[in-house]
Amino acid sequence: MSATECHLDVPRGPASTILRDIDAAVATGRLQVEVPKPALAVALGSVLATLRLALADPDFAAQPADEHLADALGRATGAANA
Repeated sequence: MSATECHLDVPRGPASTILRDIDAAVATGRLQVEVPKPALAVALGSVLATLRLALADPDFAAQPADEHLADALGRATGAANA
């Protein structure tokens, strides 16, 4: 990775995977997003916050955080019923 690249710009990794998932969801009509990068920011920010909570709070870590996060992101994006 060069000095001008960011982890969000590399062809392999979480950001590129999430962008592909967003594009696929838009293509099938499961998600309505005009500009994918803000949706990526929402998803990555939510993942980071969930990881932080899991590290800081053992009670939170004991919950199925991945399911709760997926549900919350689905509701936030209007894809909850898709």
